Amino acid sequence: MGSEESDEHTSRARELLEMVEDGALVVAAALGTQPRHLLRALGVRARSLSRVDLAAGMFFSDYAVLDAPSVRFRTWFPPGTAPGQEVPADRVEYLPMSWAQVVDWLAHRAEPDVLLVQLSPADTDGWHSFGVSSSYSAAAARAARLVIAEVNAQMPCTRGERIHASELAGVLHVDHPVPGYPRRPPAEVDAVIAEHVASLVTDARTLQAGVGSIPDAVYAQLAKEGRRDLRVHGSATSGLVDLHAAGCLANGPSLVGEVLGDQQLYDFVADNPNVEMVGGESTHAAAALLGVPNLTCINSALSVDVFGQVNTEYIGGRHVGAVGGAIDYSRAAVWPGNQGIVALRATAARGTVSRIVPNLDAATVSLPRDSTQFVVTEFGVADLRDKTVPERRRELARVAHPSFRSSLED
Repeated sequence: MGSEESDEHTSRARELLEMVEDGALVVAAALGTQPRHLLRALGVRARSLSRVDLAAGMFFSDYAVLDAPSVRFRTWFPPGTAPGQEVPADRVEYLPMSWAQVVDWLAHRAEPDVLLVQLSPADTDGWHSFGVSSSYSAAAARAARLVIAEVNAQMPCTRGERIHASELAGVLHVDHPVPGYPRRPPAEVDAVIAEHVASLVTDARTLQAGVGSIPDAVYAQLAKEGRRDLRVHGSATSGLVDLHAAGCLANGPSLVGEVLGDQQLYDFVADNPNVEMVGGESTHAAAALLGVPNLTCINSALSVDVFGQVNTEYIGGRHVGAVGGAIDYSRAAVWPGNQGIVALRATAARGTVSRIVPNLDAATVSLPRDSTQFVVTEFGVADLRDKTVPERRRELARVAHPSFRSSLED
């Protein structure tokens, strides 16, 4: 981007953000649809206002908007979740909500004044797609008084949720690559974990998986083993391309609210009738999940205690993760015909710290023990279904690193 184009974008963005009034609640899209130019302009606009409330999920790029003293930031993802992000704790208020609760809040109670969002170019009838992220943006767009959009020429035009040009209060046209998660070959330990997870997954399952090396390794393993008639639900990661290439996917759309991966994935989802972008009320809400058959939920964790309680948020007292959708899916996973799998490496800190622990502090329990079915490490599968507390302890000690097993069995 040349300096002339950059100056033009800056000027137009600042002009659009003049619509933000004092005391406004501004919701911003996040991840691949983070409206970077509009957020920077909001930081400038906020310096002339006494207070602006900003609500958003995880940003890929900088949090410079928070440099404005009048901005009060509320988020359901702790800043710093994205690599390299450093945000002073006193500038942030954390919302300990599940993903379904976030969408419900934005749709029915938050009453946002403005939504800042990034969209794909409009079709011939004037309809924009929400690109690679619709899970909360679509609900916020319906609830907000004003929608201001960056229309990115490189944003994939996806099927599903959309918004008409006539509903936009202002538009900034941009042309830049969509940020994402670079794909890396899985570490050997993650490939072993993936083999154990894949042993639990049969044909004709609907897969919900988080983001990271283990979920992508699981998808690669399922493709290698030739599973058939699979669907994905909730989010689409780069592993979806592996499943498609291997002929593993069922006909018909998979319902997703977030697409998180590399350019190959973004090209795959563009105008793909088998990937339907929907809101969180269709991916995470209990009423919607009741209608998803044969659901297998695969999520990561930071630690699990011998009772089966799961921590997805804290390392050494430091807040590094969110409640997110894991609790929504863990509740659904216990329904008949469904599965819940927690997958993690057995150790951290180069093997010096066990991630299977004697007990979690109450404040660090993200998922309760009654929702935990399978815990998978590189040492195998712990099946906690129908197990007593002593039996759970023995199962989990068995999949811990051998160096720590004796302390967990006591």
